[in-house]
Amino acid sequence: MYLRSLLLLSSVVTLEQALPQNSADKRPSFGDYQVKPTFHGRPADPVLNTEFSNRFRTHIRDAAARGPNFAGHYVLADWCCGSACIQVAVIDAESGAVYEGPFRTLIYDNTGQVCRRR
Repeated sequence: MYLRSLLLLSSVVTLEQALPQNSADKRPSFGDYQVKPTFHGRPADPVLNTEFSNRFRTHIRDAAARGPNFAGHYVLADWCCGSACIQVAVIDAESGAVYEGPFRTLIYDNTGQVCRRR
C-alpha cells in the first residue's frame, strides 16, 4: 500500500514542476530534488477540520503516529475502502495539517491497474 501511495503522490507533480529549467540540457535526477532537513521528534496531532479528515480520523491518527515516511516530514496514509479500492491522505508531521489525496478513491481492476478515480 505504501508503494501505491508513493506512486500516487508522485503522479500529482506536474511535468513543468518536475523538470529542471534546462530540461533539454539535463535529465532530472533524485539529487536535484533533495529533501532539506528531515523532521525528527514527536509528530503533531492531525488537525481534523474537514469532513474528509473527520470521517477517516482513526486511519489518519494511526498513520500520523508512526511518523514521516515521505519527503522528510510528510506521512502518506492509505487504507482500504473495499475490495480493490484505497483512499489516501497526506499528513504534515510538523504542523498536523491533513490533505486529501489527489484522488479520494482509487478502484483497481484484477490486474492492479487503476480503472476508475473519484
